[in-house]
Amino acid sequence: MLRAFLAVLLTATQIALLSAIADAAPAAVSPITIYVSDDSVRLGEGVTVYGKGPARRRLVLQLLTSENGWQEMSALTAGQDGAYSFRAPAWLGTHQLRVVAQDALVPIALASSTTRRVTVKMSYQPRGQASDWTWLSDRGARWDPCRTVTYRINSSASYQGATDDIRSAFRQVGLVTGFRFVYLGTTTKQITRNKYGYYPVGTDILVDWQSPRDDAGLSGGVAAIGGHWVQDGRRFNGYILLDRTNAHPRGIWRQVMNHELGHVLGLGHARTTSQQMYGAASSLNQLLGAGDLAALGRVGASQGCLKSSADRGILGSKPARIDSP
Repeated sequence: MLRAFLAVLLTATQIALLSAIADAAPAAVSPITIYVSDDSVRLGEGVTVYGKGPARRRLVLQLLTSENGWQEMSALTAGQDGAYSFRAPAWLGTHQLRVVAQDALVPIALASSTTRRVTVKMSYQPRGQASDWTWLSDRGARWDPCRTVTYRINSSASYQGATDDIRSAFRQVGLVTGFRFVYLGTTTKQITRNKYGYYPVGTDILVDWQSPRDDAGLSGGVAAIGGHWVQDGRRFNGYILLDRTNAHPRGIWRQVMNHELGHVLGLGHARTTSQQMYGAASSLNQLLGAGDLAALGRVGASQGCLKSSADRGILGSKPARIDSP
């Protein structure tokens, strides 16, 4: 009798569990439509992703990234009529997008739209070949494009207008790559290239003006040095060291700043004079070339968020300094 009672009780419990699971299972949701306001724009122009999905559901705009596959870009709760509107990624490149409806409690996809492509181009025809670029070192190392990258400037020995030119370089490279560079103001800290960890709290990159007397790396007509430290696939403590004794025209300094910021992000020198990552600034590389742009795309937001060292299978390593004129 006892065994029979337990068997009946167990069966009743199983039925109750199955019923609870069935009640908890998400109801079928309506399909998601997806449209874009434009599928090809120039850098700096915005694109809206819009359509309709299931009403009052969490909708997520996803981007197909090189490292992480489909990655969340932004999210919202659809209105009563299911309408939604997102801003598409605005950095350079062709972006494959979709919108996914998720369960309110568990981040599982209940429905997905078809995909749409949005291409962001430069406002000019870049010179040279897209293959004309190199890594500075550690091709697997990156800055994380999913977090804000901050910088400060020691402007005590700079020319008039230099801070504006430096900030302009960060803005331009940020537009191209998708990095969110944030200027935190000035600092009295000076770059010491053989040290790390002395930066003001919360500062990722320092820009400083020194002379060949202060740093021998600026000797021999070197206008500037750009670099960073690397550890476990992560780039950190970036720096741009500019020679205050060099009397370049302002336009050349702007090219130099772009060039050194490329080194900060991990790029090496290009082979030809048409690229700003070539080892000398001239009238031939006043604008970012095809190789520069391809290289910046390889370190930017299209790669996806930087995974942890453990997730990337990277063993612990010692910090290493990497830089170049």
